Amino acid sequence: MPGIANIRTLLRPDVAQLDDVSVWLQSAGLDAKVIRSNTFQVSTTIGEAESLLNATYHIYTNGERSTVWTTSYTLPEPLNKHIEFVTPITAFPFVRNFPFKSPEALKVSNLQQRVNCGSSDYTSPNCIRQVYNITYTAQPNRTTFAIYATEAASYRKADMDKFLRTYNPPAAAANPQIRVVGTGDPKDGSPGITGAFETHLDTQTAFGLAWPAQGVLYNLGGVFGPTPGQVYDPYVSFLQDLLTNETVPSVVSFSETTPNDMVDPAYARSVCNMMRDIGSRGVSLLFSSGDNGPQGDQPTGKHSIVFEPEFPASCPWVTSVDGTTNMAAETAATQQTISDLINKFSSTASGGGFSNLFPRPAYQDEAVSAYAKNSVPSTYSQYSGFKASGRGMPDISAFSTNFPVVYLGLTFGVGGTSASTPLCAAIVTLLNDYEASQGRPPLGFPNPWLYGLNKNGLHDITGGGFNNGSCNWLSECRLPATPGYPVTTGWDAVTGLGSPTFDQLRRALDMQAAASGLSYWIRLWLWLMSSSSSIRAAWIHSGDIERVDVLRTLQIHRHRHCSNDQKDMR
Repeated sequence: MPGIANIRTLLRPDVAQLDDVSVWLQSAGLDAKVIRSNTFQVSTTIGEAESLLNATYHIYTNGERSTVWTTSYTLPEPLNKHIEFVTPITAFPFVRNFPFKSPEALKVSNLQQRVNCGSSDYTSPNCIRQVYNITYTAQPNRTTFAIYATEAASYRKADMDKFLRTYNPPAAAANPQIRVVGTGDPKDGSPGITGAFETHLDTQTAFGLAWPAQGVLYNLGGVFGPTPGQVYDPYVSFLQDLLTNETVPSVVSFSETTPNDMVDPAYARSVCNMMRDIGSRGVSLLFSSGDNGPQGDQPTGKHSIVFEPEFPASCPWVTSVDGTTNMAAETAATQQTISDLINKFSSTASGGGFSNLFPRPAYQDEAVSAYAKNSVPSTYSQYSGFKASGRGMPDISAFSTNFPVVYLGLTFGVGGTSASTPLCAAIVTLLNDYEASQGRPPLGFPNPWLYGLNKNGLHDITGGGFNNGSCNWLSECRLPATPGYPVTTGWDAVTGLGSPTFDQLRRALDMQAAASGLSYWIRLWLWLMSSSSSIRAAWIHSGDIERVDVLRTLQIHRHRHCSNDQKDMR
């Protein structure tokens, strides 16, 4: 995979472009400086920004918090080809209402480990290992995973310790530490305890399963768009750090998304391209796909279109994750299958669908085109937001209901794709650690490999009906209909390729490595049989180097479709 020096060289913009933008900003009397080689940070007032961008800013509020935004802006024509996006500008932070089950509703027996894990048991680390056939344990601190705290984070080690004592005693005995980067601030996220539950769910789910891998919580404040008083989008800054830092985690889990139509398309495309480059560094990015079927993440608030795919889950260069339920007989998490009242509040239905912004990547062509042609009702074309030729979501799925979360010393039941995403991130972490134990690189961007498995290592979810979302008229939702996608055999827009079976995924990695090695020795034999002695000697010497390069860049074999995808995405 490309080294950090090569990445920085590829990302470095043309000096003339930087000069053009700098002259434009200076002519407006603005103080600007270049950060991370390709970004201008500008200190300005609202009035100056309105004049510079020919825009009008307003204060928007959802009743709990306010933010300053504009609905449109313009750039000088000569600079349009140089500037990919401007922030803060036209994308609203998306705040999730995060329901939970009160501690009084819990039974003490449910908090203990079970020999058998059924439909009414908590989705604990022990049960996840049992159902998904995870027999592997990482080596201490060899592999790093990260959680991006997208809401007002409030991490408490005491709560993590209690969670581990109950659900992973060996980890509790080791007194592990999650490294926290940044301080965050409640004003940068949703108020109240919502952000605290989100953070505790993410960290406890991932760390409880991936330990003793090293965990990092990035508590940088904000959601996807900045809030008043911030001069730069913390999410974009974080992505730029993943591109330029010497050391990066092998996996990052994000449990929040925002509707495509709430995001400036230029911003979305630029961010998506950044995530493509991050994947080339060997970092896997996993995003939740939402909890209200194809109608976005929540049934509340205004919805401008019927089919409302989520971003960044809709970016073709990330792994999109949806939810399932029932550990006794895994099915898609839909209105038909989520029986518990509290889980119904947490998740209406597993998200998914088709992006109306990003085209379908080549690695999805075979699986997704067949589903779009044979399983999606033809009447859906009449609804706003429908685009069956777009990037299909999700890629994979995992359990998303009945997760125990310890907060302020009490245990609560929580659900949603905010649970299934860190669960899958933990599984990818374990796979990466196994690869490291074999002297092989991390998975990086895993989608082409996952779609090429031909169901090996992934359990096809075929039950659950349709993932119709909901529309709460009492909270200003006025959609004419809430159609859902069907769960079918093979890839579907509710559960993707299915849920992971760890031991089979590990065998698939071994088989791929063996095939790559066999290919090398076959090529070597052919060269030895057909070349002169001097050429053979020279080639054997260079072949030793090539062999090392093959081991170090096995990622290229996994991403065999990437070059075509990049061409398709331009």
